[in-house]
Amino acid sequence: MDQKTTRLNFPLRDIKGLWLLLFCVVLTAVPSCKDDDDLLRKDFLIVSDSLTREPVSAINCRVDEGRDTLYVHANVPYEMFFQTSDEESDWLTYENKGFNAEAKADMIILSYKPMGEFYKRRSGTLSFTSSDKYLGAFVTVNQGFGTLLCEDFSWLNYGYDYPWDAEDERRIDKWTTTQKNYGWTSTELESTGYPALYGRIGCVKLGDTKNGGDLITPNVTSIIVDSLVMLRFRAVGFCEKDGTKDANLLHVSVIGGGTFKGGKTTQTLELGYYDPSDPDVVSSMWDDSDYVLYLVNTETNPFTGHTQIRFAGGDAELSGGRKNRVFLDNVQLYALDAETYYQLNPEEKPKERP
Repeated sequence: MDQKTTRLNFPLRDIKGLWLLLFCVVLTAVPSCKDDDDLLRKDFLIVSDSLTREPVSAINCRVDEGRDTLYVHANVPYEMFFQTSDEESDWLTYENKGFNAEAKADMIILSYKPMGEFYKRRSGTLSFTSSDKYLGAFVTVNQGFGTLLCEDFSWLNYGYDYPWDAEDERRIDKWTTTQKNYGWTSTELESTGYPALYGRIGCVKLGDTKNGGDLITPNVTSIIVDSLVMLRFRAVGFCEKDGTKDANLLHVSVIGGGTFKGGKTTQTLELGYYDPSDPDVVSSMWDDSDYVLYLVNTETNPFTGHTQIRFAGGDAELSGGRKNRVFLDNVQLYALDAETYYQLNPEEKPKERP
Protein backbone atom coordinates (compact mmCIF):
# COMPACT_ATOMS: atom_id res chain seq x y z
CA MET A 1 0.00 0.00 0.00
CA ASP A 2 1.28 3.33 -0.94
CA GLN A 3 1.82 5.75 1.95
CA LYS A 4 0.27 9.18 1.66
CA THR A 5 2.03 12.16 2.94
CA THR A 6 -0.06 15.13 3.93
CA ARG A 7 1.64 18.46 3.69
CA LEU A 8 0.39 21.64 5.34
CA ASN A 9 1.39 24.62 3.36
CA PHE A 10 1.41 28.10 5.08
CA PRO A 11 1.87 31.25 3.15
CA LEU A 12 5.04 33.11 4.12
CA ARG A 13 3.11 35.85 5.85
CA ASP A 14 1.37 33.26 8.08
CA ILE A 15 4.72 31.73 9.15
CA LYS A 16 6.01 35.14 10.25
CA GLY A 17 2.84 35.65 12.28
CA LEU A 18 3.28 32.27 13.98
CA TRP A 19 6.84 33.08 15.05
CA LEU A 20 5.67 36.39 16.50
CA LEU A 21 2.93 34.58 18.42
CA LEU A 22 5.41 32.05 19.84
CA PHE A 23 7.78 34.85 20.89
CA CYS A 24 5.01 36.59 22.83
CA VAL A 25 4.05 33.32 24.57
CA VAL A 26 7.66 32.81 25.72
CA LEU A 27 7.80 36.34 27.14
CA THR A 28 4.60 35.91 29.14
CA ALA A 29 5.82 32.56 30.47
CA VAL A 30 8.79 34.15 32.28
CA PRO A 31 8.30 33.90 36.10
CA SER A 32 6.99 37.11 37.73
CA CYS A 33 10.23 38.12 39.49
CA LYS A 34 10.37 41.48 37.80
CA ASP A 35 10.63 43.49 41.02
CA ASP A 36 13.55 41.43 42.32
CA ASP A 37 15.24 41.48 38.91
CA ASP A 38 14.87 45.25 38.75
CA LEU A 39 16.52 45.55 42.18
CA LEU A 40 19.36 43.36 40.98
CA ARG A 41 19.85 45.39 37.81
CA LYS A 42 19.40 48.87 39.34
CA ASP A 43 21.04 50.77 42.20
CA PHE A 44 18.77 50.88 45.23
CA LEU A 45 18.77 52.04 48.86
CA ILE A 46 15.64 51.19 50.89
CA VAL A 47 15.14 51.52 54.66
CA SER A 48 12.35 49.54 56.33
CA ASP A 49 11.30 48.63 59.88
CA SER A 50 10.46 45.03 59.00
CA LEU A 51 11.86 42.12 57.00
CA THR A 52 10.03 43.39 53.92
CA ARG A 53 11.31 46.06 51.55
CA GLU A 54 8.45 48.37 52.43
CA PRO A 55 10.03 51.82 52.98
CA VAL A 56 9.50 53.55 56.32
CA SER A 57 9.51 57.32 56.67
CA ALA A 58 8.95 57.75 60.44
CA ILE A 59 9.15 55.78 63.69
CA ASN A 60 7.89 56.62 67.17
CA CYS A 61 10.06 55.61 70.13
CA ARG A 62 8.78 54.86 73.61
CA VAL A 63 9.25 57.51 76.29
CA ASP A 64 11.25 55.11 78.44
CA GLU A 65 14.60 53.58 77.50
CA GLY A 66 14.48 51.12 74.64
CA ARG A 67 15.60 49.86 71.25
CA ASP A 68 14.23 49.62 67.74
CA THR A 69 15.51 47.93 64.58
CA LEU A 70 15.75 49.18 61.01
CA TYR A 71 16.79 47.22 57.92
CA VAL A 72 18.75 48.74 55.05
CA HIS A 73 18.29 47.01 51.69
CA ALA A 74 21.04 48.34 49.43
CA ASN A 75 23.38 47.26 46.65
CA VAL A 76 25.51 50.41 46.91
CA PRO A 77 27.84 51.71 49.64
CA TYR A 78 26.09 54.19 51.92
CA GLU A 79 26.69 56.41 54.92
CA MET A 80 24.29 57.19 57.77
CA PHE A 81 24.07 59.97 60.32
CA PHE A 82 21.58 61.43 62.82
CA GLN A 83 20.60 65.08 63.25
CA THR A 84 18.41 66.64 65.96
CA SER A 85 17.75 70.10 67.32
CA ASP A 86 17.19 68.78 70.85
CA GLU A 87 19.55 70.04 73.55
CA GLU A 88 20.41 66.43 74.39
CA SER A 89 21.91 65.59 71.02
CA ASP A 90 22.76 61.98 71.91
CA TRP A 91 19.26 60.93 73.00
CA LEU A 92 19.36 58.48 70.08
CA THR A 93 22.35 56.42 68.99
CA TYR A 94 22.68 53.72 66.33
CA GLU A 95 24.85 50.73 65.49
CA ASN A 96 25.16 48.89 62.20
CA LYS A 97 25.17 45.18 63.02
CA GLY A 98 26.01 44.22 59.44
CA PHE A 99 24.25 41.93 57.02
CA ASN A 100 21.30 39.93 58.33
CA ALA A 101 20.75 36.73 56.34
CA GLU A 102 17.06 36.41 57.17
CA ALA A 103 16.25 39.98 56.16
CA LYS A 104 18.79 40.03 53.33
CA ALA A 105 19.67 43.52 54.56
CA ASP A 106 21.92 45.38 56.97
CA MET A 107 20.45 45.49 60.48
CA ILE A 108 20.60 48.87 62.27
CA ILE A 109 19.97 48.93 66.04
CA LEU A 110 18.60 52.21 67.42
CA SER A 111 19.02 52.90 71.14
CA TYR A 112 17.19 55.78 72.81
CA LYS A 113 17.33 57.31 76.27
CA PRO A 114 14.34 57.74 78.61
CA MET A 115 12.70 61.15 78.55
CA GLY A 116 12.72 61.81 82.30
CA GLU A 117 10.67 64.64 83.80
CA PHE A 118 8.87 65.78 80.64
CA TYR A 119 7.38 64.01 77.62
CA LYS A 120 7.50 66.99 75.27
CA ARG A 121 8.12 65.61 71.79
CA ARG A 122 11.64 65.64 70.40
CA SER A 123 12.53 64.65 66.86
CA GLY A 124 15.49 63.94 64.65
CA THR A 125 16.31 62.63 61.19
CA LEU A 126 18.26 59.51 60.30
CA SER A 127 19.85 59.98 56.88
CA PHE A 128 21.09 57.15 54.68
CA THR A 129 22.97 58.45 51.65
CA SER A 130 25.00 57.15 48.74
CA SER A 131 26.50 60.30 47.28
CA ASP A 132 28.18 58.50 44.36
CA LYS A 133 24.85 57.12 43.17
CA TYR A 134 22.71 60.11 44.17
CA LEU A 135 20.56 57.90 46.37
CA GLY A 136 19.12 58.68 49.80
CA ALA A 137 16.57 57.56 52.37
CA PHE A 138 15.43 59.64 55.34
CA VAL A 139 13.61 58.47 58.49
CA THR A 140 12.09 60.84 61.04
CA VAL A 141 12.49 59.58 64.62
CA ASN A 142 10.05 60.91 67.25
CA GLN A 143 10.02 60.47 71.01
CA GLY A 144 7.35 61.99 73.22
CA PHE A 145 3.97 63.53 72.49
CA GLY A 146 2.28 66.66 71.20
CA THR A 147 2.25 69.13 74.08
CA LEU A 148 -0.87 70.97 75.20
CA LEU A 149 0.52 72.24 78.52
CA CYS A 150 3.95 71.88 80.15
CA GLU A 151 4.66 73.83 83.33
CA ASP A 152 7.61 73.50 85.71
CA PHE A 153 7.01 76.76 87.64
CA SER A 154 10.63 77.76 87.18
CA TRP A 155 9.42 81.39 87.20
CA LEU A 156 8.51 81.09 90.91
CA ASN A 157 11.23 81.70 93.50
CA TYR A 158 9.74 82.22 96.95
CA GLY A 159 10.53 80.79 100.36
CA TYR A 160 13.27 78.36 101.32
CA ASP A 161 14.43 74.96 100.15
CA TYR A 162 13.20 72.89 103.10
CA PRO A 163 9.54 72.06 102.44
CA TRP A 164 8.35 72.54 106.04
CA ASP A 165 9.71 76.10 106.18
CA ALA A 166 6.84 78.43 105.21
CA GLU A 167 8.72 81.69 105.74
CA ASP A 168 8.69 84.03 102.73
CA GLU A 169 6.51 81.80 100.56
CA ARG A 170 4.18 84.00 98.49
CA ARG A 171 0.39 83.71 98.22
CA ILE A 172 -0.90 83.74 94.64
CA ASP A 173 -2.77 87.05 94.97
CA LYS A 174 0.54 88.68 95.86
CA TRP A 175 2.45 87.35 92.84
CA THR A 176 3.83 89.82 90.33
CA THR A 177 1.76 90.82 87.31
CA THR A 178 4.12 88.83 85.06
CA GLN A 179 3.61 85.71 87.17
CA LYS A 180 -0.17 86.13 87.22
CA ASN A 181 -0.15 86.48 83.44
CA TYR A 182 0.87 82.81 83.13
CA GLY A 183 -2.84 82.15 83.72
CA TRP A 184 -2.80 79.93 86.81
CA THR A 185 -5.54 80.73 89.33
CA SER A 186 -6.84 79.64 92.72
CA THR A 187 -10.26 79.86 94.37
CA GLU A 188 -10.83 82.73 96.80
CA LEU A 189 -12.12 81.30 100.09
CA GLU A 190 -15.31 82.67 101.61
CA SER A 191 -13.95 82.32 105.15
CA THR A 192 -10.83 84.43 104.54
CA GLY A 193 -11.43 86.40 101.34
CA TYR A 194 -8.20 85.14 99.76
CA PRO A 195 -6.95 81.88 98.15
CA ALA A 196 -4.75 79.36 99.98
CA LEU A 197 -2.21 78.74 97.22
CA TYR A 198 1.46 79.61 97.69
CA GLY A 199 4.43 80.01 95.39
CA ARG A 200 7.62 78.26 96.41
CA ILE A 201 10.98 77.66 94.71
CA GLY A 202 10.00 76.13 91.36
CA CYS A 203 6.74 74.63 92.66
CA VAL A 204 3.50 75.51 94.46
CA LYS A 205 1.95 74.57 97.78
CA LEU A 206 -1.79 73.97 98.12
CA GLY A 207 -3.29 74.92 101.48
CA ASP A 208 -1.99 76.23 104.80
CA THR A 209 -2.49 75.48 108.50
CA LYS A 210 -6.10 76.70 108.45
CA ASN A 211 -7.49 76.03 104.98
CA GLY A 212 -7.28 73.71 102.05
CA GLY A 213 -6.18 75.26 98.75
CA ASP A 214 -6.51 74.61 95.05
CA LEU A 215 -4.73 75.36 91.78
CA ILE A 216 -6.49 75.72 88.42
CA THR A 217 -4.69 75.54 85.08
CA PRO A 218 -5.13 78.11 82.33
CA ASN A 219 -7.74 77.28 79.67
CA VAL A 220 -6.34 74.54 77.43
CA THR A 221 -7.92 75.84 74.23
CA SER A 222 -6.07 73.53 71.83
CA ILE A 223 -7.52 70.43 73.54
CA ILE A 224 -10.77 70.67 71.54
CA VAL A 225 -9.26 68.82 68.55
CA ASP A 226 -8.08 65.85 70.64
CA SER A 227 -9.91 62.77 71.83
CA LEU A 228 -7.42 61.29 74.32
CA VAL A 229 -5.08 63.29 76.60
CA MET A 230 -2.48 62.33 79.19
CA LEU A 231 -2.30 64.38 82.40
CA ARG A 232 1.02 64.01 84.18
CA PHE A 233 2.21 65.81 87.34
CA ARG A 234 4.21 65.52 90.54
CA ALA A 235 2.52 65.73 93.94
CA VAL A 236 3.63 64.96 97.49
CA GLY A 237 1.98 65.30 100.91
CA PHE A 238 3.23 67.75 103.55
CA CYS A 239 5.26 66.55 106.52
CA GLU A 240 6.64 68.64 109.40
CA LYS A 241 10.31 68.54 110.31
CA ASP A 242 9.50 66.33 113.33
CA GLY A 243 7.70 63.81 111.10
CA THR A 244 4.11 64.90 111.76
CA LYS A 245 2.10 64.27 108.60
CA ASP A 246 -0.82 66.19 107.13
CA ALA A 247 -3.69 64.42 105.45
CA ASN A 248 -2.59 63.41 101.96
CA LEU A 249 -5.67 63.66 99.73
CA LEU A 250 -5.49 65.34 96.33
CA HIS A 251 -8.68 65.83 94.33
CA VAL A 252 -8.04 66.24 90.59
CA SER A 253 -10.98 67.49 88.50
CA VAL A 254 -11.70 68.20 84.84
CA ILE A 255 -13.78 71.38 84.54
CA GLY A 256 -15.20 73.09 81.47
CA GLY A 257 -15.59 69.92 79.40
CA GLY A 258 -14.20 66.38 79.20
CA THR A 259 -13.91 63.50 81.66
CA PHE A 260 -11.33 61.12 82.99
CA LYS A 261 -11.15 57.71 81.36
CA GLY A 262 -13.97 55.78 82.98
CA GLY A 263 -16.45 58.67 82.91
CA LYS A 264 -15.70 60.53 86.16
CA THR A 265 -14.83 64.22 86.28
CA THR A 266 -12.95 63.95 89.60
CA GLN A 267 -10.28 61.53 90.78
CA THR A 268 -9.07 61.39 94.40
CA LEU A 269 -5.49 60.32 95.04
CA GLU A 270 -3.70 59.38 98.25
CA LEU A 271 -0.23 60.88 98.02
CA GLY A 272 3.07 59.75 99.43
CA TYR A 273 5.27 61.84 101.73
CA TYR A 274 8.88 62.97 101.69
CA ASP A 275 11.19 61.87 104.48
CA PRO A 276 12.12 64.90 106.64
CA SER A 277 15.01 62.96 108.21
CA ASP A 278 16.72 62.51 104.85
CA PRO A 279 19.74 64.86 104.64
CA ASP A 280 18.99 65.24 100.89
CA VAL A 281 15.27 65.88 101.37
CA VAL A 282 15.41 68.99 99.18
CA SER A 283 16.22 66.85 96.14
CA SER A 284 14.63 63.56 97.23
CA MET A 285 11.22 64.98 98.18
CA TRP A 286 9.95 64.38 94.63
CA ASP A 287 11.09 60.75 94.45
CA ASP A 288 8.23 58.43 93.42
CA SER A 289 5.83 61.37 93.17
CA ASP A 290 4.81 61.11 89.48
CA TYR A 291 1.14 60.56 88.67
CA VAL A 292 -0.56 59.91 85.33
CA LEU A 293 -4.27 60.19 84.54
CA TYR A 294 -6.06 60.04 81.18
CA LEU A 295 -8.74 62.42 79.90
CA VAL A 296 -11.21 61.60 77.15
CA ASN A 297 -13.44 63.62 74.85
CA THR A 298 -16.97 62.18 74.88
CA GLU A 299 -20.15 63.05 72.97
CA THR A 300 -21.99 63.88 76.19
CA ASN A 301 -19.10 65.81 77.78
CA PRO A 302 -16.72 67.01 75.06
CA PHE A 303 -13.53 69.02 75.46
CA THR A 304 -14.04 72.76 74.93
CA GLY A 305 -11.93 75.86 74.69
CA HIS A 306 -12.62 76.34 78.41
CA THR A 307 -11.39 72.93 79.61
CA GLN A 308 -9.19 73.22 82.71
CA ILE A 309 -7.70 70.96 85.38
CA ARG A 310 -8.24 71.72 89.07
CA PHE A 311 -6.04 70.34 91.84
CA ALA A 312 -7.40 70.60 95.40
CA GLY A 313 -5.77 69.54 98.66
CA GLY A 314 -8.59 68.15 100.79
CA ASP A 315 -11.51 70.60 101.06
CA ALA A 316 -11.34 74.33 101.66
CA GLU A 317 -12.68 74.27 105.24
CA LEU A 318 -10.62 71.20 106.29
CA SER A 319 -13.85 69.62 107.53
CA GLY A 320 -11.94 66.50 108.47
CA GLY A 321 -10.16 68.49 111.17
CA ARG A 322 -6.72 67.81 109.74
CA LYS A 323 -4.41 69.98 107.65
CA ASN A 324 -4.04 68.85 104.04
CA ARG A 325 -1.10 70.72 102.50
CA VAL A 326 0.21 69.42 99.18
CA PHE A 327 3.24 70.30 97.02
CA LEU A 328 2.63 70.25 93.25
CA ASP A 329 4.98 70.55 90.28
CA ASN A 330 5.55 69.66 86.59
CA VAL A 331 1.95 69.80 85.38
CA GLN A 332 1.73 68.46 81.82
CA LEU A 333 -0.96 67.67 79.24
CA TYR A 334 -0.14 65.61 76.13
CA ALA A 335 -2.27 64.61 73.15
CA LEU A 336 -2.26 60.86 72.44
CA ASP A 337 -3.63 58.55 69.79
CA ALA A 338 -5.01 55.09 70.50
CA GLU A 339 -1.85 53.30 69.34
CA THR A 340 0.31 55.32 71.75
CA TYR A 341 -2.15 54.78 74.61
CA TYR A 342 -2.02 51.00 74.19
CA GLN A 343 1.76 51.16 73.91
CA LEU A 344 1.78 52.81 77.35
CA ASN A 345 -0.97 50.53 78.70
CA PRO A 346 -0.55 47.18 76.90
CA GLU A 347 -2.74 45.36 79.43
CA GLU A 348 -5.76 47.33 78.17
CA LYS A 349 -5.28 46.60 74.49
CA PRO A 350 -8.23 44.60 73.10
CA LYS A 351 -7.28 41.06 72.19
CA GLU A 352 -7.39 40.17 68.53
CA ARG A 353 -9.92 37.57 67.52
CA PRO A 354 -8.39 34.26 66.40
